Amino acid sequence: MQKVDVVIPNFNQTDKLRACITSLREFNPEVGDIVIVNDHGPERIQKEVRAIAHETNCRLIVNQWERGFSATVNIGLKQAKTEIVLLLNDDTYCTQPNIKQALVHFADPKVGVVGSLQLMPDNTVQHAGIKHNANITTWFEHKLYGQPAFRAQINHATEEFAVTASVQFIRRSLLDVYGYYDEAYRLSFEDIDFCLRLFTAGVKIIYEPRSMFYHYGGSTRGQKEPKGWDIYSQKLFWMTWYKRLKTTSGVLVKPVVIPPEWGWDADQL
Repeated sequence: MQKVDVVIPNFNQTDKLRACITSLREFNPEVGDIVIVNDHGPERIQKEVRAIAHETNCRLIVNQWERGFSATVNIGLKQAKTEIVLLLNDDTYCTQPNIKQALVHFADPKVGVVGSLQLMPDNTVQHAGIKHNANITTWFEHKLYGQPAFRAQINHATEEFAVTASVQFIRRSLLDVYGYYDEAYRLSFEDIDFCLRLFTAGVKIIYEPRSMFYHYGGSTRGQKEPKGWDIYSQKLFWMTWYKRLKTTSGVLVKPVVIPPEWGWDADQL
């Protein structure tokens, strides 16, 4: 049986972490080593996560200072030993097998990343792939967000240009070729940047609905982030990608909406 090591970033919560780990193992015999990486969260959280890691037989790494999501992810990915690694938010949980359904796509050597269907606890869609929307300030949104899970278009595997980092199966050998998560992105856009580096190099990225996770959303990093991290990441993304993507047919177009706090407009890209 092919094993899959799992990397779980953690920062500011433990309420959902134990259920994430126990449900993943309950339904998926493919689970190998689980590495939890705590990004120097509050002392109380560190104490709690140490207890959970001990009880669930997971490896725990605690950052010596708060390094941000991308760096936390990379620390975990570098500890993984299996060829396919699952990057998993700590506020997800399983109610059915969902790893083997993703693994089938890696039989194609051109596939580098597989993303899963993610539902909110009320059974509406949280993630079914990512699309570009130039009319919102975040520029990207999850496909069919908030729609009922029985919608027919949700239930077909598709090729995408990006899938979210909250549940992301990664071919580990590609990290040495195309790079890990860019640690300049402290919060937001890091997953799209990562996927686009692979996508524009011809690596396939797949959305697989038969691999289904529930995802609360917003808990892994919490709501109290240093002011400006998300804005900095937005600006960095477009400064990095606009000139490259405007000539990439069918992927993205020039952003229409620029957050006013930037103090400049799209013509400056």
